[in-house]
Amino acid sequence: MFAKNSKNPASESLRTFMTGLFDYAGLFPPALLPMPEAVVQYAAHLRSGDKWMTGPFVCTIRQIDSLIAQAKKNSDITPIEVSLLPRPPIQNKSFLDSFSGDIEHIRELVGANPGVIQPVMLEMKVPPECLNSVDELVIFLSRISSMQSLSEIGVTRLFIEVVRTDRYKEDLETVCAAVHSLQSGPVEYSLKIRCGGMDVADYPSSSEIAVFLATVIGASCSFKATAGLHHPIRHFNASANAVMHGFLNVFFAAILYSKFRINHEELLRILNDENQAHFEFVNGELKYMSWTASESEIEHVRSESALSIGSCSILEPVQDLVDLGLFTEQ
Repeated sequence: MFAKNSKNPASESLRTFMTGLFDYAGLFPPALLPMPEAVVQYAAHLRSGDKWMTGPFVCTIRQIDSLIAQAKKNSDITPIEVSLLPRPPIQNKSFLDSFSGDIEHIRELVGANPGVIQPVMLEMKVPPECLNSVDELVIFLSRISSMQSLSEIGVTRLFIEVVRTDRYKEDLETVCAAVHSLQSGPVEYSLKIRCGGMDVADYPSSSEIAVFLATVIGASCSFKATAGLHHPIRHFNASANAVMHGFLNVFFAAILYSKFRINHEELLRILNDENQAHFEFVNGELKYMSWTASESEIEHVRSESALSIGSCSILEPVQDLVDLGLFTEQ
């Protein structure tokens, strides 16, 4: 499954950029691996030279029983850190009732199977009515973070995905304001942007990504990106019939916006760039045209703002980086 020769970044600044970058989402499209195969692949990454790039295993709450069963067959890499996805919310009350029951079930499973999995993150959308005001959203999120079972299973961060509508910027601002109101709580809150999917409509425009980055980073909030980002450079994908965003494009834009507060047009320039030669890691720095960021600046943004990417593959992006000459094979 994995080549025997190891793949390593050609520079330390790239290593800093890539550390813990990929939350493994092999259960999700386009991979859609069955649980046994997804766990085998994830375990192989943790046993290989890819471990330093690999984050938690992304799993829906309804699949946790299956994950535990497969994790027990790979006991040398347990406990497996897990990012949980609840069922999509429809209404505030009905979601809270079902979510509370789901988390209690997980608490019981974790207690009955000690050392097998370790939930660390939660990724969710919020019911639409909770975005009507900052106060409504704060109340909703406070009810979630105050659930005793959630703290007992070890979840420390909650990612909020904001659905793209004609109120996208306003909804992002509402979430960022709510996050600041909840800074002293038991759970850290971050935002999440979906950059692709199974349908062309799932792909946000570069302008929407630029709005997301400027709003979230400008509000001193953090985020993860997911879907459609398992290749480094923006390109047209014939099978998807869509222009796919590159993870180098998105995270270069995040790092350079964090340092320089570049404007919307400058963000678009980075996000739309399909020239791989413009994305460099040289002399201990990240470099895009005339803009640079030091290794310490990269590390700061990666740890405080641009946290991770959910990807259904780790092999593909790493091989792409080899093909670009950014990784070496030994």
